Amino acid sequence: MKKNKLFLLSFSLLFSISGCLSKIDIDKDEEPPVDERVYEDIENSGNWNERKNVWRNSFVTIDKATIRDKVLGCLIGNAIGLGSGFEYIHGEGLDSVTPEGTKSRVALGDQYFETDGYLLCGTLGENNDKSNCEVNPPKTLLCDPRVGSGWVVSDDDMHVDIMLQYLLREKGPFIDAYDVMNAWSNNGYAVHDAGGGGNIRDHADNLQFLLPYLGQQLYGNDAWYITEPWIESDMIGIDFPYMPRSCDVLASFVGSGTGDGYANYLGRLLAIMTSLTYQFDDAKMVMEKAFDYCDKDNKIYEMYQFVKSEYENNVPWREACVKIADKRIWTNNKPTDGSNPAMPAGGFAADFSLTSNAGTIFLGLFYGENDFVESVKITSLAGLDGDCTAASVGQIMGTMVGFDALPERYQNCLNGDSYYYNYSGGVSDKEEWSPGWDYPFAFCAKNMPYKTSFNQLTDLIVDNIENQILAFGGTINEETYDIAKQDLPSSSYIDIPNFSFEDGNTEGWLCEGGTLEIVDTNANFRVKDSRTSAKLTGYGKAYQNVTLIPGHSYNLSLYVQRECDEEIRLFANDMYSSFIRTSEYVSKGTYYRHNLTFVASEADYNIGIELVNSGRGTSTSVNFDDLEIADVTNYYESYYQDYDINYFYGNEGTTNNNGNAVLTSNSSLKVEFMGYEGLQNFRFYLSNTNDSVETLSLYIDNQYRGKLPIQSNGEIDFEKIGTKDALLYAGKGKHILKVTLSSGSSLVINKIEIQGTNPFSDRGIISE
Repeated sequence: MKKNKLFLLSFSLLFSISGCLSKIDIDKDEEPPVDERVYEDIENSGNWNERKNVWRNSFVTIDKATIRDKVLGCLIGNAIGLGSGFEYIHGEGLDSVTPEGTKSRVALGDQYFETDGYLLCGTLGENNDKSNCEVNPPKTLLCDPRVGSGWVVSDDDMHVDIMLQYLLREKGPFIDAYDVMNAWSNNGYAVHDAGGGGNIRDHADNLQFLLPYLGQQLYGNDAWYITEPWIESDMIGIDFPYMPRSCDVLASFVGSGTGDGYANYLGRLLAIMTSLTYQFDDAKMVMEKAFDYCDKDNKIYEMYQFVKSEYENNVPWREACVKIADKRIWTNNKPTDGSNPAMPAGGFAADFSLTSNAGTIFLGLFYGENDFVESVKITSLAGLDGDCTAASVGQIMGTMVGFDALPERYQNCLNGDSYYYNYSGGVSDKEEWSPGWDYPFAFCAKNMPYKTSFNQLTDLIVDNIENQILAFGGTINEETYDIAKQDLPSSSYIDIPNFSFEDGNTEGWLCEGGTLEIVDTNANFRVKDSRTSAKLTGYGKAYQNVTLIPGHSYNLSLYVQRECDEEIRLFANDMYSSFIRTSEYVSKGTYYRHNLTFVASEADYNIGIELVNSGRGTSTSVNFDDLEIADVTNYYESYYQDYDINYFYGNEGTTNNNGNAVLTSNSSLKVEFMGYEGLQNFRFYLSNTNDSVETLSLYIDNQYRGKLPIQSNGEIDFEKIGTKDALLYAGKGKHILKVTLSSGSSLVINKIEIQGTNPFSDRGIISE
């Protein structure tokens, strides 16, 4: 078991200024800015390369009772929003509006909130006539069978969030990519999910890919486009009082287990907002601070700006709500009639989307004027995905005001003595009560108690909070906590003109050895509606020029369409990541994201895409979109070890080819490394010359730690090639890493680098 109480020197782990980042202008005519941070050498044992750290002396003291009150407020607030929210209301007879292009009713009248004196009157699904709802007497027109007076049935808005709290108790503050993957599987908590998780449990069982690959479309997640993965990770912010950056690191890769793009972004955003509510008592300030830190160049931020403008111009919230429904957008090439089997009764059938979900959350937080009930009411009555969105609003506002500040009528309905039921649809469960249905909705089949009070859940979360406080440099006193306060820095995305081609031209781009044109792909990515993309024809380059800071680390990414079967390179000057289309999991027409992380050696860089004649395929053109680059230099500098073939031993079935290890089917290699208290990122420099995805199984001290999927990338230059990452825990001291080619015929490994930082916090929106 991982240690829960860590030393001060380990608090550098997972602490970055990146995360959900946004763009800043860097004038290429000016000298690059100087890094003025003050470093202090930290003594290290073992064979780690020298590392440096930032000395932090800003602490905040907060009462233990305050933390506990806010945790209970978060849990109860989430449940109140869940039970009062109106989810895709269809049918006639309601005082509401049906926006053009939908069948869902939005902006319901106030009389439907707290109907007939019953507080939790929301709906579950399309049926707006719940007059026979047996579990919520007195009988009401509308009632949600998931939440009653004194209990909450397991639901997709809460069960994964609660499962993660049990996982943190089991593993300590630094749960890793394997922990989360395994938790979803039948070997862990066996998560059954009716919301954002989609087919992740089966995916975890069958493929066992580590995060973030588990949740990506590229590697088989059929439900990548579902509108609700954000609800699986947004409550993790409760574990990080005054520590929003550490919150973002955990939310980033936890969210990457179920979703891509917008979904992961929204979950991370709401987690950061939940963390910030410990610090600020104004919802508008919480939103502003979160977006100052997060990437602003996307439709969710545009929706935030729209709702803010409506609020500041005194537009009634119901009018703004209808406009939010009109402005919603859909994910790439997915039906709006719910016909896709991966999502039989979710967002597309119900007319809501990720952007409208975000919009109604912002609606409640703006128009609610920091009043808990008013904020939840507005988002609940907004409709569309009203149960999920109101749950998030209730969670944020409940943390902000605390349980003790909730109205007495709500405290009498749900409180610390109320119970959370991990309901699996079993007959025996109904001996105590009946939720009104006979099927499992969302639950964990293993390792989670059937019945838990909210006081017990609060105890669990407070214990996890204490572990996080210690892990990141704080102390625990008799009545108070001294927390090493984390300020949110400015965002660090670099401005790239015309990075998404939405003006329908290639202005700002340079092209060498080929031709560049605009194509209409009707694609939708993280940034814009993306009705247009670019097409590079002929073997050559398309690129832009940016000014970087020498010595800083950067992450470059680009969406590429998989029609091309020649070698494609994402490059920054002479550094590049190489890849070739592999067809196992997604259709060749699909766009997906590629990344290149590098350290700038000079100020002037050309960044872009190159099509190379490798002799492997027949394609002479490639479509691409949404070029982005972010400064991902950590406040706490990355420290690392690297091992080449000279350090490999016990090479079971491997061969040496020009200083590289060649693994054949089921062959392995081992390497000794030094661990420390915290997570480490294992970076593999690999070459897969085959035409299919190969799988690399990882073991630490003979304990299985999951699998990496390896796309085809052809013959490559190992000084320039991109890599595969695995964020894992080993612990302090000497360990043995073993890698085995578990599927595929041959794989070349050049070296293994072990870093003391989390790369998945540095990518803005994870969507590779």
